[in-house]
Amino acid sequence: MIPERIYVEGFLCYREAQQACFDGCSLWLLVGPNGSGKSALFDAITYSLFGQHRAGRHNARGLINNKCDGFTVAFDFRSGSQRLRAQRTLSRHAGPTRQLYEWRKTDQEVSWSPIRDTQSEKGFSRWVKSNLNLSYEAFTASVLLLQGHADNLLQVGPAERHDL
Repeated sequence: MIPERIYVEGFLCYREAQQACFDGCSLWLLVGPNGSGKSALFDAITYSLFGQHRAGRHNARGLINNKCDGFTVAFDFRSGSQRLRAQRTLSRHAGPTRQLYEWRKTDQEVSWSPIRDTQSEKGFSRWVKSNLNLSYEAFTASVLLLQGHADNLLQVGPAERHDL
């Protein structure tokens, strides 16, 4: 998986629409003072892919910026030859939405096309597991190292590492 872009709006400290673009670079560094939103971007990535954040799966409405009615997170990435987008929304007054998209280019158009059966949580999760072969735990232990837990993969034995 190669990250390309994370988009956030109404998510944690990001009231207005913001994006961080990673395409074209092989190394990224996020720096800023405490509370500037660095960890929020990582939460947006894990929430977009897994519907989970540092505090777990519950209380996702707590991720909505207190001056907003809802949030949108979208994570664009490459997997093999595919360019993909994992997008989720949540409103204070309605249920969550989620959808995976694939970038398609034809002679007539270029667009993000929804991936079939990924609008339900079950279909979305099934697609992520079978196509990316990653769980939230494996992702945060090996790809996106959580603050204070960067050595989780190294601290477990071979059997636990294999399970991850």
